Amino acid sequence: MVEMRCMECGEVLSEGMSVCPKCGCPVSQPEREIKAEDRDDRSSYAANSNGQSGKIKIMPIISLIIGVVIVILGFTVLSHKEKIEIYDAKTYNVDKAAFGGDFYTEIYGASDTIVDELSDINGGIASLSNSFVAVVNMICYGSGMIIIALGLGVISVSIVYVGKAKK
Repeated sequence: MVEMRCMECGEVLSEGMSVCPKCGCPVSQPEREIKAEDRDDRSSYAANSNGQSGKIKIMPIISLIIGVVIVILGFTVLSHKEKIEIYDAKTYNVDKAAFGGDFYTEIYGASDTIVDELSDINGGIASLSNSFVAVVNMICYGSGMIIIALGLGVISVSIVYVGKAKK
């Protein structure tokens, strides 16, 4: 008489069983006799598929290299200082002049006021330009720190997987 065994765990099955009593695996396929040497091969295969064969997998090493590259890029962004040409405010000076008529004196006074206002606007533009450069440099610094953190995270996960692969 042919002895029937479960395909998953190797438990001896009696005829008419639809489910293995040990592992619960359905017995819908035609069962075949499992020899002792087949069971040994299956158990060694399971050990090889769960454990490592002494080789380190390549993906953790590739991700480790990518992590190092990301950290280097992060330091590059972090150290970047924006070289936007800062607007330099120019001052305008008009010599005081006196004219014989009131009309010319008024026109000169209005022109002098306009020159003063333009100088103030130039100073504001220079201040705005300096602020813009400072904001851009802060964004580069923050972005660099985030990129470095991501790179260090990739490196740490890669090291964990490389460590697991060596065990």
